[in-house]
Amino acid sequence: ELREKQAALNLELAKVEELRKSMQACKSNKERLDKEIDLTQLRLERAEKLTTGLADEHRRWGENVENLTSKIKKLIGDVFISAACISYYGPFTGDYRNRLTDKWLEKCKEDGIEVSETFELETIMGDPMTIMDWQIDKLPANSVSVCNAIMIEKGLRKPFLIDPQLQGTTWLKSVRNRPADLQIVRMSDPSLLRTLETSIKLGYELMIEDMQEVIDPIFESIVTNEVISNKG
Repeated sequence: ELREKQAALNLELAKVEELRKSMQACKSNKERLDKEIDLTQLRLERAEKLTTGLADEHRRWGENVENLTSKIKKLIGDVFISAACISYYGPFTGDYRNRLTDKWLEKCKEDGIEVSETFELETIMGDPMTIMDWQIDKLPANSVSVCNAIMIEKGLRKPFLIDPQLQGTTWLKSVRNRPADLQIVRMSDPSLLRTLETSIKLGYELMIEDMQEVIDPIFESIVTNEVISNKG
């Protein structure tokens, strides 16, 4: 009888052990499922954020496409007005420049050429970071000065500066001397012609100070870009 009871006890203990193992397995499985739930929830939250971000990005790209499409339609007109500004703005004050621009814009509209509604040379042909660098280099922060700088940088003609306050000269000396390849000489300097010749040969930029309104014939071929190649 004792053996029977011992056998029955052992059987029950075995069942308890099986139940304990089963409970432990269920507990481990629950912990695994809890981790998967947390991970799935985290992925869901990230997916929602990504979806929202992509929706905002989609809207932003859509706006950019519309903006670029509009700019492309107006590109020819804007470039035409910009070329006119660079070619003819030079001797005029800001007020007269605005009048010229208004006339050109009006003519473009009459001829069916699309242009930007509010045309500004510094917006069309200028780069904000470059303009900021120019101003760090002592270029005055007004529209006329910025347009003058754009004409110097973008124009094909040799710039002639009427600069009684030396604002443009100061800016050019600052922005052109990195690296130090700007040669500066005065009209009265005996080494003028030698400096001119050296600058042409070595490709240096040359600033001639105290030029007169009547340009010396020596410089006519340079000003008019009459270049003669000499293989020797």
